[in-house]
Amino acid sequence: MSKVLVPIGFSEYSDQLIKYACDLCKKVDGELHLIHGLEIPFVIKSMYSEDEIIRIISSLEEKMETKKAELLKDHNLTIHTSVILGRVY
Repeated sequence: MSKVLVPIGFSEYSDQLIKYACDLCKKVDGELHLIHGLEIPFVIKSMYSEDEIIRIISSLEEKMETKKAELLKDHNLTIHTSVILGRVY
């Protein structure tokens, strides 16, 4: 196991899962991959301009990078982040 994929939603539960994943990565000398899935239903998507959706995605990417920076302070790991559009399942 060299890559540990962690879906996060910026909740307290996600933070607990990330903590467990960091410990696992250290034990197996693996990489941590934080992923946030974003599903925008058509009805909602039609209410926002393309620029607004891009701003939402950019904001999420910034939150992911902030989370990565926080983790790097405490853990010596390789960490990747991604925001993926589409169905979260």
